[in-house]
Amino acid sequence: MDSVDSYFLSFTLYAIPANIIGGMCFVIGRKKLGLILPEYFFIYMPWLVLVLLSKGFFGAGQLATDDITLNTFILLVQSVACGVLGGAILWPRFLFKADTSFEKLRITALIALAASAVYAFTRIILFAGIRAVM
Repeated sequence: MDSVDSYFLSFTLYAIPANIIGGMCFVIGRKKLGLILPEYFFIYMPWLVLVLLSKGFFGAGQLATDDITLNTFILLVQSVACGVLGGAILWPRFLFKADTSFEKLRITALIALAASAVYAFTRIILFAGIRAVM
């Protein structure tokens, strides 16, 4: 697979669970909490972290030259898991109320950063373990 194809497939597999979960939260939250459209775009932040991590771990070293199919498979499987986390970024907005647009965006941005950091930390441990085994 070409790298563009694997990233497109990765984004597609990320977008399916992220948009299902995030879309339901957004539709319900828009009526009850007044969610605004720019908050919805924060669900894509974990995928950017996944792409940066995969470039860092798969771009150099022994793992990149061993098996291209394994790298693509790991990237695609992690995309689905990351999509579930990305869609769940809007859930905490049901707990934290905000009045102004700035407060709404700030809360969602902080939640997205925290979720991305937790995801990055767990994936670094996973990728380091895979690299150690190979």
